[in-house]
Amino acid sequence: MIWMPRKPKRALTQYETLVRELRTLGSKCISTKSDELFKTPVPLPETLCYEEVLAFLKAQPPKMDVANPSLLGAIYAIGFLATSEQQKKETVEVLIPRLEYGESVQTKRVFVDGLRLMGVTFLFAAVVEALGYWIFHVRGGLWGTKVVFPLMLFVSGRVIQRALVLGISAHHLGTLGQPEAIPVLCKVNRDENRSLYQLLPTLTPAHYRAFSKETVPNLCGILFDEIQQLSIYNLDKVRLLVEALEKIGDSRAILTVQRLQRELKNLVCPELQAKVANLLLLLEERKIQEEQHDTLLRGSSAPAVSQELLRPITGKPEQEPAEQLLRVRDIDKP
Repeated sequence: MIWMPRKPKRALTQYETLVRELRTLGSKCISTKSDELFKTPVPLPETLCYEEVLAFLKAQPPKMDVANPSLLGAIYAIGFLATSEQQKKETVEVLIPRLEYGESVQTKRVFVDGLRLMGVTFLFAAVVEALGYWIFHVRGGLWGTKVVFPLMLFVSGRVIQRALVLGISAHHLGTLGQPEAIPVLCKVNRDENRSLYQLLPTLTPAHYRAFSKETVPNLCGILFDEIQQLSIYNLDKVRLLVEALEKIGDSRAILTVQRLQRELKNLVCPELQAKVANLLLLLEERKIQEEQHDTLLRGSSAPAVSQELLRPITGKPEQEPAEQLLRVRDIDKP
């Protein structure tokens, strides 16, 4: 037997070391309960730096690879590594596309897709069970058990990991304090709006008409959900939404605010009722301004250009005699 010396292991590159650390961090996030993920944060490796994690995230496609724990670890780490205002803005710019790439931005859709896949898995298991009994005469769920449980574990793992990516991204967008994340949080965080409510106080009147057109209707939809369960326990959320509409709301919010005004009559909250009344007056003024703006835009449109700029003279013009053009007035005559 000839002894062959082992080849020395190749030293990992800096990028490979980064990916390994992020994969380990992502695996720890998956094994941690989502409720405790931010109450007791998973410790970050000391070698991680903001610039490397940011470059890694920018190199990944906007569509999430749910089978890649290193992506989950990078998203989790970058929210804690961003400290300066410039780093926070860059982090928000990287995280927002993770939530906007398609219909899966809705957190609720993650679980709907998971349930749909589980239903298909059960159906597939039933077919395998029937074929096993028909061909091999095997009973007792032997074939179905061997097929359905691995598939269920695989599907549930992907659903949990996808929900973690969305939840961690939304949490960081809320804690980084950048109001540019409000439009996407209005769409993503409908069920649990803690991140959105953290950002609403950062709005200013300068953000009026600064966001996408869907932002105000989405805020109205969240306010409508709060109106349906209006009580003394959610008045703080309603107050934050009302103050946000004071800064960025337009005429499309009038109907929702009017309904809120009617529902508030059943509660004793004079301060909030006064805020809502002032908001309605403000929205009515903005509606008039919008109508005037639209009128000016319609009036400024160029009229139809005639083919003939000047009409030609069709006949010989009548001219007065030259001596009648200038006449000396006789002052002596009465």
